[in-house]
Amino acid sequence: MFVKIYSSFFALSLKILVLGFALSLPIVGIAQQDMGKENIKKFHTNGKLKEKGSLKSGQKTGIWVYYHAEGWMEKKEKYKEGVLIWAVFYNARHQITKSIDRNGNEIPFKGCNCKN
Repeated sequence: MFVKIYSSFFALSLKILVLGFALSLPIVGIAQQDMGKENIKKFHTNGKLKEKGSLKSGQKTGIWVYYHAEGWMEKKEKYKEGVLIWAVFYNARHQITKSIDRNGNEIPFKGCNCKN
């Protein structure tokens, strides 16, 4: 009887230990399938969202958004079938600092008179 109770307690303790360890790890990425698209979310080690976007056939598609470890949006990109269409960069004050067109040309944004 004692051996049976002890082994059950040990098995339960082991499950609790494994679950606790799994919950303490930072989530590196989450993927979700949706009509041929794979929705991706990656996180910083502090648990805040790092980037989110979609893949189709393994290539970036649609809008991708990137976040700083402090939580503010750093960059927004648009892709079509893995090809970058445009990108917009932001500073910590949520102001646009520059953009990039489909040819890779950098377009400085003069509206905020700010530096990164």
